[in-house]
Amino acid sequence: MARVHEVEKELEALRSLDAEPSQESVPETSSLRRRFLELERDSESRLATIRELENLLTVVQRDREDRLVEMQALHARLAASEADRAARLRGIRTIEAKLLESERDREARLEIIKALEQRVIAAEKPPPGIRGLMRRIQLRLASDGAPAPAAKQNPASTQADAPETLAFHSMSTDRALWRCVRRGLSIGTVIDVGASNGMWSAVCERHLPESRYLLVEAQGVHRPALEKYCAARKNAEFMLAAAGDRHGEIWFDDGDPFGGLASETQLPSMKRKVPVTTLDHEVSTRTLPGPYLIKLDVHGFEVPILEGAVRTLSESGLVIIECYMFQIADRSLLFNQMVAWMRERGFGVVDASEPLWRARDLCLWQMDLFFAPLTRPEFAANTWA
Repeated sequence: MARVHEVEKELEALRSLDAEPSQESVPETSSLRRRFLELERDSESRLATIRELENLLTVVQRDREDRLVEMQALHARLAASEADRAARLRGIRTIEAKLLESERDREARLEIIKALEQRVIAAEKPPPGIRGLMRRIQLRLASDGAPAPAAKQNPASTQADAPETLAFHSMSTDRALWRCVRRGLSIGTVIDVGASNGMWSAVCERHLPESRYLLVEAQGVHRPALEKYCAARKNAEFMLAAAGDRHGEIWFDDGDPFGGLASETQLPSMKRKVPVTTLDHEVSTRTLPGPYLIKLDVHGFEVPILEGAVRTLSESGLVIIECYMFQIADRSLLFNQMVAWMRERGFGVVDASEPLWRARDLCLWQMDLFFAPLTRPEFAANTWA
């Protein structure tokens, strides 16, 4: 701009000399004209340089636009490559999930085979409790001449071939727990009420090994076995007490080490009292994490226990209750009443295990029912397929 102003001043001076020429101004005018011609040539040179710069800028701008287009194409290719990679990863994860499911199914089948092998070994000398009762049922079946095709076809077969016995073993707790876990069951703490020597928890931990375990048992005869069980597992603890709807003491029938019945009033078979507590109290004081799995093997005392576990029940993902077809105690519920009672509290039946027929007349006596919250996705479908 300074150069332009300089040229303008010299032009103005040249015009003034042209307007009033004099003898003295002629040389000055010639000098100014030469100066003007020089400035004009310089101006044209600068304009040419500017045009060259403008052309170069245009070329640079076009090159920049070409590079931007190329970069956008590269971004698009990268996004497509990333989407393809994500799809391949999803495919790999799907294959891994199917492989894991297949492996779990294989492990479950192996466990069933091992369990069957152990039952064959122990067939001649069954342990007390339920297995002893099953043995008596088998003998009753044999004496009544109940159908046993396998035994007739093979003289070496025993009463263990009876359909009722096979049904009891086939509908195992082990298999039912496997099905529940396979459906996505997540449990923070397993509460095993009526734990006896810990054999039920030992089955459960195959499927929920990371959960904490609280074993509740009223009979002191099982203390050595429970101490041994918990000493071998850092996530397990036990307590010798009955569970109920209050704190204090309660009458207890301990005539059968694998049976037992609690009652607020003393019955003829009850010789002593045992401590009683509530599950809500134990869960709170021991800071046991949820969700919870509650298992009840308490021979008709289920309602008082659940009434003392209102908060724990509300945070439970699975409740397993030994239900009866006959009235075995004053406050006990029949299996259909238990189903209705649990449904009122937001739980429905999703599985069952270990049906048992009583020895005296082979009527269906009991079975374990598996209750899950009605909010579970299983209850959203009401069709077979």
